[in-house]
Amino acid sequence: MNKLKDQFILVGRLLFGTEAREIFVAALQRLLAIGVETLRLGWMLFCLTFLIFVWGGAATRRAVDAIATLPERLADKQNAPNWPNVSPGKKSI
Repeated sequence: MNKLKDQFILVGRLLFGTEAREIFVAALQRLLAIGVETLRLGWMLFCLTFLIFVWGGAATRRAVDAIATLPERLADKQNAPNWPNVSPGKKSI
Protein backbone atom coordinates (compact mmCIF):
# COMPACT_ATOMS: atom_id res chain seq x y z
CA MET A 1 0.00 0.00 0.00
CA ASN A 2 2.90 2.29 0.75
CA LYS A 3 4.35 1.76 -2.74
CA LEU A 4 1.01 2.68 -4.30
CA LYS A 5 0.81 5.88 -2.23
CA ASP A 6 4.37 6.80 -3.18
CA GLN A 7 3.59 6.18 -6.85
CA PHE A 8 0.53 8.47 -6.67
CA ILE A 9 2.64 11.18 -5.05
CA LEU A 10 5.30 10.83 -7.75
CA VAL A 11 2.77 10.99 -10.58
CA GLY A 12 1.06 13.98 -8.91
CA ARG A 13 4.37 15.84 -8.69
CA LEU A 14 5.16 15.03 -12.32
CA LEU A 15 1.76 16.13 -13.59
CA PHE A 16 1.07 19.13 -11.36
CA GLY A 17 4.53 20.42 -10.51
CA THR A 18 5.79 23.82 -11.65
CA GLU A 19 7.93 22.30 -14.40
CA ALA A 20 4.98 20.36 -15.76
CA ARG A 21 2.79 23.46 -15.65
CA GLU A 22 5.38 25.42 -17.64
CA ILE A 23 5.62 22.61 -20.18
CA PHE A 24 1.82 22.39 -20.51
CA VAL A 25 1.50 26.17 -20.91
CA ALA A 26 4.25 26.24 -23.55
CA ALA A 27 2.64 23.33 -25.42
CA LEU A 28 -0.78 25.01 -25.28
CA GLN A 29 0.66 28.29 -26.53
CA ARG A 30 2.43 26.50 -29.38
CA LEU A 31 -0.74 24.59 -30.28
CA LEU A 32 -2.74 27.83 -30.25
CA ALA A 33 -0.16 29.56 -32.48
CA ILE A 34 -0.25 26.64 -34.93
CA GLY A 35 -4.05 26.77 -34.99
CA VAL A 36 -4.13 30.53 -35.62
CA GLU A 37 -1.57 30.31 -38.43
CA THR A 38 -3.39 27.35 -39.99
CA LEU A 39 -6.67 29.28 -39.97
CA ARG A 40 -4.92 32.30 -41.48
CA LEU A 41 -3.48 30.10 -44.25
CA GLY A 42 -6.92 28.61 -44.89
CA TRP A 43 -8.44 32.11 -45.14
CA MET A 44 -5.75 33.20 -47.60
CA LEU A 45 -6.33 30.12 -49.75
CA PHE A 46 -10.08 30.75 -49.68
CA CYS A 47 -9.59 34.37 -50.79
CA LEU A 48 -7.16 33.29 -53.53
CA THR A 49 -9.61 30.70 -54.81
CA PHE A 50 -12.44 33.24 -54.73
CA LEU A 51 -10.41 35.77 -56.71
CA ILE A 52 -9.37 33.15 -59.27
CA PHE A 53 -13.01 32.18 -59.81
CA VAL A 54 -14.09 35.83 -60.10
CA TRP A 55 -11.32 36.57 -62.60
CA GLY A 56 -12.00 33.36 -64.51
CA GLY A 57 -15.72 34.08 -64.59
CA ALA A 58 -15.15 37.57 -65.97
CA ALA A 59 -12.72 36.29 -68.61
CA THR A 60 -15.13 33.52 -69.58
CA ARG A 61 -18.02 35.98 -69.79
CA ARG A 62 -16.00 38.25 -72.10
CA ALA A 63 -15.01 35.30 -74.28
CA VAL A 64 -18.57 34.00 -74.52
CA ASP A 65 -19.88 37.48 -75.37
CA ALA A 66 -17.21 37.87 -78.05
CA ILE A 67 -18.10 34.50 -79.56
CA ALA A 68 -21.84 35.17 -79.35
CA THR A 69 -21.56 38.51 -81.15
CA LEU A 70 -19.08 37.26 -83.77
CA PRO A 71 -21.70 36.59 -86.49
CA GLU A 72 -23.21 40.03 -85.98
CA ARG A 73 -19.82 41.73 -86.14
CA LEU A 74 -18.88 39.82 -89.29
CA ALA A 75 -22.21 40.74 -90.90
CA ASP A 76 -21.68 44.41 -89.98
CA LYS A 77 -18.24 44.37 -91.62
CA GLN A 78 -19.61 42.84 -94.80
CA ASN A 79 -22.51 45.31 -95.00
CA ALA A 80 -20.44 48.37 -94.14
CA PRO A 81 -20.03 50.90 -96.94
CA ASN A 82 -16.66 50.76 -98.58
CA TRP A 83 -15.68 54.42 -98.36
CA PRO A 84 -12.20 55.43 -99.44
CA ASN A 85 -9.83 56.37 -96.67
CA VAL A 86 -9.54 60.12 -97.03
CA SER A 87 -7.74 62.13 -94.42
CA PRO A 88 -8.97 65.63 -93.64
CA GLY A 89 -7.05 68.26 -95.58
CA LYS A 90 -5.99 65.90 -98.35
CA LYS A 91 -7.65 65.79 -101.69
CA SER A 92 -8.43 62.38 -103.07
CA ILE A 93 -8.60 63.54 -106.68
